[in-house]
Amino acid sequence: MEDVPFLIVNRELNILKMKIISRFLLLLGFVVAAFGISSAQSIVAIPAFDQNPVFSVSATSVFLSFSGEKMTLGGDLVISGGSGTYTYEWTAADKVLGSGPTLEIASPGKYILSISDACDCQKTVIFNVTGQGGVSDASSNSFRVYPIPAVDRLTVEARNGKNMMQVSVTSMDGRMVIFSPVENKSKCNVNVSELPAGMYVLHCVYEGKEVETTMFLKK
Repeated sequence: MEDVPFLIVNRELNILKMKIISRFLLLLGFVVAAFGISSAQSIVAIPAFDQNPVFSVSATSVFLSFSGEKMTLGGDLVISGGSGTYTYEWTAADKVLGSGPTLEIASPGKYILSISDACDCQKTVIFNVTGQGGVSDASSNSFRVYPIPAVDRLTVEARNGKNMMQVSVTSMDGRMVIFSPVENKSKCNVNVSELPAGMYVLHCVYEGKEVETTMFLKK
């Protein structure tokens, strides 16, 4: 992530400062021992170097089905750490759409939220909003899913030699219930044994961040 280099540099500077102070105190000890300076005169205050907590952002509903004329994204964002002062930028198709923590949309699409703190550390959340019903035609997908209905395990197999990056499952109200990184494989198994019976939407993300969805029944 973009904030990792900043954290590494900040940590290394803190380590370097502590080494310098430690060597100074060691040298001061030799001076005290050599010249008999009293311990009261040799007290040195060691400054504290604070580092901001790790900057993190999460959202439960990032794969959504467009529900009507308008809907709001970002309502379940959880932000912690960093400098504690955040700025927001919503974009779609390289156009800036808003600068608040939430965004009201009127059509499906891919919406990107970039969040920065006062130290210019940045996190990005991508919201994929599909058309009405949230499901594309299974026959046109580049993957197939079986068995249907699923009982304990669902097999996802990419077609046409495509490699999958991740597979996730959302409930019909848009909550993510399963997330599974795939790591460039053309076939994977998803454990659905703990899901209650009902209809779910499976999201398959390929290299290049292409997203396809289909619906399946859990028995």
